[in-house]
Amino acid sequence: MVDLKLFRETNNLLQKDLAEFLGVSIAFISSIEKGQAKLPSDKLVKLLDNDRQWDTDSLLNGNTRM
Repeated sequence: MVDLKLFRETNNLLQKDLAEFLGVSIAFISSIEKGQAKLPSDKLVKLLDNDRQWDTDSLLNGNTRM
């Protein structure tokens, strides 16, 4: 499972920032972070291929929260 919250925190992003980048609602980001919804594969690809120098290790390595 993708730890979107860890990705967001690692990259100092607000839910709003991530929602705008992915073209989804803040509520949807929140539901993913709570485990109530899954990140669609096209959105994961968009995050992995971002041009903003974001660290994507947490997306690739799963739950690596310390």
